[in-house]
Amino acid sequence: MEKTIYDLDLHEQIILKDRDVLIERVASGWIYKYKKEIYHTEGEYYEYITTHIVFVPYDNNFQKVKK
Repeated sequence: MEKTIYDLDLHEQIILKDRDVLIERVASGWIYKYKKEIYHTEGEYYEYITTHIVFVPYDNNFQKVKK
């Protein structure tokens, strides 16, 4: 079974959308870190930069009930 954001332990992270969004569980909610992939042709390597960070407070109104 796949973990949801409600199953994460404190400071545990999951990645969504092919590594475009990293979600970290923090006290009282989650931090969403949006990343952008940059390819450097001269060095031929990838780099991920954080484009913005959003805090989402805990709310179990959207939590699905496990059967």
